[in-house]
Amino acid sequence: MFKPDIQKFSEKEWKTMRILFGIFWVHGIVNIITNFSSIPVPRGWALIIDLSFLDTIPGKSIFILVALLSVIFYVKNAKMIYVTGLMFLIGICVHTYQDSQATDIYNEIINLVVLGQFLAFSYCRYFKRSAGEDVVINLVIHNSKQAIIACYLIAAISKLSDAGLSWIIDAPNLSVAIYKMYMHNYVGLLSPELLSTALAYSTFIASHPLLIQVLFAIVLLAELLGIVALVNRQLSVVVGIVLIALHFGIAYFTGIHFDHFVVLLLIFLVNIGYVVNLVLIFSKKVLSSDKSS
Repeated sequence: MFKPDIQKFSEKEWKTMRILFGIFWVHGIVNIITNFSSIPVPRGWALIIDLSFLDTIPGKSIFILVALLSVIFYVKNAKMIYVTGLMFLIGICVHTYQDSQATDIYNEIINLVVLGQFLAFSYCRYFKRSAGEDVVINLVIHNSKQAIIACYLIAAISKLSDAGLSWIIDAPNLSVAIYKMYMHNYVGLLSPELLSTALAYSTFIASHPLLIQVLFAIVLLAELLGIVALVNRQLSVVVGIVLIALHFGIAYFTGIHFDHFVVLLLIFLVNIGYVVNLVLIFSKKVLSSDKSS
């Protein structure tokens, strides 16, 4: 049974997170490797590491096999220092390979979550050897949440340092940026539907400037205050739901999708297992009260 304590997580909750995150991680890795076959615009690590082996069938096969084996060990919670370290290296290579396509894709948050878990396991292994399993679980999950929240906080600080409140005031200008983004993707993918999509979203944004300004203000506030998710589990759930709602709103009004953010929020902040258990506990209480009455 799950134990929805304020600061503690049960092994079953951690297992649920491992299964969900493991499936999400390996699906992304396999999807990237199988869908691309070249490095048209080298970026990041691809500028210093030769990733051309991912263009070959043997290279793709080896990476997929290693990724699948890594996830099996990850879900089994075995050799986690080595497994999370290997997953981080695989993620760096494969996500860089994806970022080197002629499209704008942001997936660094996935590697940060894996890195946070690797650091947590390493800390408990080498500096806190007497730590019990419950301490290790709490630290790993907390590090995962910190990695996610840090991305939002850094995004908010970057907005304020680069543009200040004018980032909100100038929000309607996003229509131009949206149009450029879709045109950039069109050049890379040559998909005709991107042309009509670019025009539709950019026109909508330009026609509703106040709505976009309000939405941007809410986004900035949520990114700044998201750090309260680290206080306790209840706030973590609330912040997770708010951020997910904002992502759906942004996707609906601007066409910008950050689906991997939503998945990570569901797994680590909202904590699906925790929420389901609360619903079950509440349902049992309601049923027992009905029987007694």
